Amino acid sequence: PRSQTLFPSGGPLLRRGIGTLGVTLVGLSLIPATAQSAKYAGEFMRLGLGARAWGYGGAGVALVNDATSVYWNPANLALQSRRDIMLMHSETFGSLLNYNAAAFGLPSRKSEKPLGVGLAVFGLSGGGVHRTRLADPTQPISPSNQPEVVETVGHGDWALYAGGGRGLSQAWNLGATLKIMYRDLVDVSGIG
Repeated sequence: PRSQTLFPSGGPLLRRGIGTLGVTLVGLSLIPATAQSAKYAGEFMRLGLGARAWGYGGAGVALVNDATSVYWNPANLALQSRRDIMLMHSETFGSLLNYNAAAFGLPSRKSEKPLGVGLAVFGLSGGGVHRTRLADPTQPISPSNQPEVVETVGHGDWALYAGGGRGLSQAWNLGATLKIMYRDLVDVSGIG
């Protein structure tokens, strides 16, 4: 009797299996996510990092080769020529909204090809928001049933970015960033 393998090297079953798997993965990636989310979830991350990129209207993808590259374009971390640090603070509405950011970039001098790493922490937070309730919740608001302050609360959205970039050739760099987000909104908090 002759023995036969189920998937001979380069056989039609193997090729068909790989082709089916490839089509399935592409198809699944095209299906829209069914999870519901708030319209402004993660919106603070659209603000970006660094005054230079803000001054150019958010066109930081091609312009930066400093610590803010970990946000805008991690492949550009490979273009850093020196250690770099960026600190930023912005207040809006009488410090009701505070945007704080810090980024650090470090090139490697021990690698044959250009290599750089970066770390950034930034967030939009604030306090002084009054949480209220009606004196008599069973009745509508009226001159005799006014809202009263129960407590003063705060909020915060924070992100941690850690990334790296490596030069592949004179014209090509490769980069990636890991993003971790934390949200704290009064009674609800989460990390992802």
